[in-house]
Amino acid sequence: MFSSRMLNNLFFNNTDLTLEEIQQFMLTKNNCQTVLENLTPIIESTIETNSINILNNIPIIKTPILEKKEKSTSFLPRQQDTLFWCIFIIVNGFNEYNEIQRNYGVVELEIKKKIADYLKDNSSNMKQTNYKITKIKIQEIMSELLTSQKMTSYECLLAMCVFYKINIAIIFSNDKIMTEFISSNDEETPFYILNKDSYGKYKVDTVKKTWKEIQEMKQTRVCLDNYLKPMKSISNYTIPNLEELATKLGVFDITNKYKKQELYELINNTINPVITNIVRT
Repeated sequence: MFSSRMLNNLFFNNTDLTLEEIQQFMLTKNNCQTVLENLTPIIESTIETNSINILNNIPIIKTPILEKKEKSTSFLPRQQDTLFWCIFIIVNGFNEYNEIQRNYGVVELEIKKKIADYLKDNSSNMKQTNYKITKIKIQEIMSELLTSQKMTSYECLLAMCVFYKINIAIIFSNDKIMTEFISSNDEETPFYILNKDSYGKYKVDTVKKTWKEIQEMKQTRVCLDNYLKPMKSISNYTIPNLEELATKLGVFDITNKYKKQELYELINNTINPVITNIVRT
């Protein structure tokens, strides 16, 4: 109230104020100190209150725990002849494969010529495979190796296995049927897996498999002894044999009483479409 009266008298009346009367309103050192002392607790209290409010209002962001995904070891070559290039990757690795930017056909023919030359001097090694290969068949394989082909045949695949001293197991698109190309029965010979899709393309699994791992895979799949003749004559099977095959193929109905001929035909009719796809490849 005094300040209002003082200002009123100062500006609107001629009443003279003494220096002593207005000293409390002057910006003296003592007055500044008094003002600061009164303001500091208010400022500190305000800052503390606001800080607590801000901290309370900060949303807690929970970082999701991501599951570690295993890196895929399966690869689909970009070339048309995926079967040949799967073997190339197995033998030479991804780095060398990626270095080939053009002239794939030339590289393929050069490699196949080396294999043909090898067979010319080492044809007896083809007799160690899981297929019966005649001299005439070896000549046919060599002829194919020296000729430009859109797709590598299984006969040439077998020759590649012998040349590179590897074994190959192919698993078909239904994941219930497989076949093998064995260059040697030595358990130390490495096995590699190729997966064939419904379009006839092959993917390669670059992780080497052991003989034991391949045997374990056969426990849940039908392994064809010969892709050209997958089923032996019916006399070679017992009913339990056929029931096991039908179960692996997923076509066995346990509530049904099958005759031997019915089971045999059921298995044949399930495998044949896959075999037709194999032969056309």
